[in-house]
Amino acid sequence: MPFLWVITPTFSTALQQDFKAAELPQWGQGIYFLCKADHTAIIAVHQLPRTIYTLWLRLLGKGRVQSNAIQELLALPNDHPYRQETIQHLAVLQINLQARQNRTSDLQEVIMNLSPAYEKWRAETLAEGEARGEARGEARARLFLARNMLQEGIDLATIAKVTGISTAEIEKL
Repeated sequence: MPFLWVITPTFSTALQQDFKAAELPQWGQGIYFLCKADHTAIIAVHQLPRTIYTLWLRLLGKGRVQSNAIQELLALPNDHPYRQETIQHLAVLQINLQARQNRTSDLQEVIMNLSPAYEKWRAETLAEGEARGEARGEARARLFLARNMLQEGIDLATIAKVTGISTAEIEKL
């Protein structure tokens, strides 16, 4: 295996010839090796096949390659092990890039490509916060109801049945 992996968004035919880079069939499309003594391989992100296995490398691409990779990421099931964390990292990257003063056209393109990931992260974060708030509100309402029922002298079993709070928790009230 190579000691050095170079990841580049593009790798032209001219550069491939200049470096005498060659693809090896067992490694697949978009992975080029320099001479054996160099211990170096170059990953041409724009040439990688569109599979789940190359998705995270294609996020490092540019233009349409990056944009498509972000769309694929957003389309992953919500319970995919890396989906949420990756979206969060991309959202933070987008926020940091937008804070820059001097933006090149390439940087503007990256910001635009990252926008769907940011919007998805923002919507999911807000929904999660609302759900937590609703759950807390419901829990408080059940505790309030249980206290009132206790003050009215209603038995613990009935309070537990109505509120869904355990009798042990009701006794603590």
